Amino acid sequence: MGIIIRQSIKATAVSYIAVIVGAINQLFISTEWLTAEQLAVSRILLENSLIFSAFAHLGTPFIIDKFFSRYKNEEEKHHGFLGFILIYPLLGFGTFAALYILFQHDIMDYFNTKSPYLNLYYYITLPLTFFWVYFTLLETYCKNYQRITVPTIIRELFLKVGNIALIIIFAFGWINFDWVIYGLVVLYALAVLILLSYIIYTKRFYFSVNRDLFTGKIFKELFLYGFIIMLGGIGSNLLVFVDRILLAGIVGLEATAIFILAMFIAGIIEIPRKVLTQMSIPFISKGLKENDMDIIQNLYNKTIINQLIASCLIFICIWCNIDDLFQLIPKKEIYLNGKYVILIVGFVKLIDMAAGMGSEIILYSKYFSYATYLLLGMVVLSIILNLIFIPLFNDKGYIGAAIALMLTTIFYICIRSIIVFNKFQIHPFKLSTLKILCLTFIFIVVFSLTKMHFETPLSIIASIGIKSLLIITIYTFTIYKLNFSYEFNSIIDKGVDFVNKKIRR
Repeated sequence: MGIIIRQSIKATAVSYIAVIVGAINQLFISTEWLTAEQLAVSRILLENSLIFSAFAHLGTPFIIDKFFSRYKNEEEKHHGFLGFILIYPLLGFGTFAALYILFQHDIMDYFNTKSPYLNLYYYITLPLTFFWVYFTLLETYCKNYQRITVPTIIRELFLKVGNIALIIIFAFGWINFDWVIYGLVVLYALAVLILLSYIIYTKRFYFSVNRDLFTGKIFKELFLYGFIIMLGGIGSNLLVFVDRILLAGIVGLEATAIFILAMFIAGIIEIPRKVLTQMSIPFISKGLKENDMDIIQNLYNKTIINQLIASCLIFICIWCNIDDLFQLIPKKEIYLNGKYVILIVGFVKLIDMAAGMGSEIILYSKYFSYATYLLLGMVVLSIILNLIFIPLFNDKGYIGAAIALMLTTIFYICIRSIIVFNKFQIHPFKLSTLKILCLTFIFIVVFSLTKMHFETPLSIIASIGIKSLLIITIYTFTIYKLNFSYEFNSIIDKGVDFVNKKIRR
């Protein structure tokens, strides 16, 4: 657990710096200089590339997580495993590109009525998907060396800062919006090259081609696992992004932009979960391979408590400052409409974290096919619920999308938890988890009652800072005294000892 905690702290620090950068971009720069339609187009293009990459990589990142330990041997250049994972996705991308071109008219017809602007950049999705495929698999390769900090810097900082630079150049009138989109393609290409250079620099680039991996029984095993997980990956990405695709087609790009901005703010809540999960996956895979359920149980319990403590604090700070935050956002009269999307989605994310890493445990066990079937089932449910609730709210379809997401996620959590308990006799439900959630509710109620109205940006920022500092102090003290987490208390103790030593000097 020690290496997980150390790397997680580093990656979390980078992630939160990236959150600040991303927040500056999404909340202030993009909303100021891009129209709601342009903001929606830029995000949908990137998100579509994520969805399509889940098919194009043919499950290669999951193959790395599952099988890399079997072939890992630096003296033998990993038996050609890196060569396999670099060549194999070309088959998937070629198939995707052919289908994407073949069904061009059908896809464009869907967006023509409500979001025709999106169709101007139809082919941009192809290079974005290609570069996202290779960034993801190289990042996964690094993760299996327990090295996630540099890939996180590239993903969370380099791409975000580059995006800001493009919008600023656009704001000065030096380029038009078309070149902003082309610039995004260049950014993703550079991200792949930088990550590849890092792997070469750390002397972990062992490229060789092992023909045995492309033939016979071994290839069949890799292909079948990757194919089944690939379907789950498509389902996972669709589950995340299908709502905004349907919003763009049913309501329009402005409603989509409102939803995207609200989802960005709510997404800040789950950063601790993302980092802990990334670092825990290789250990989960190893524990399942060796049938060491003690490791799995330990990781399961510790990750739930630690990620929930951090995420609940973030949620409290966001919601108790939400009105002040929207006062600072350009075009607030448009984006303020998404306020309750943040509340609904934030609540759902906390419930999901309280249910633990059930998805990862299923995914890397012999029951991995269950994850695929479950995700595909949830995609169908999500599409049905979105098609019901989005039109129900008319031009405020983003509220309907949030409700559909909530219902889908709760159902998914229930089924997932049943599978994990049935197959592994592990469940996430502990009294301490409920106590943390109840404490979160109390903090939200108390601090929401202490609203003050300010007019100037400086006074609003000061209000957010003071209130957040007060919340963090009281929340940290309460969690520490209630002793919910050994890791959390150890970090606080070390911090106090460090400060005391500095004072004595």
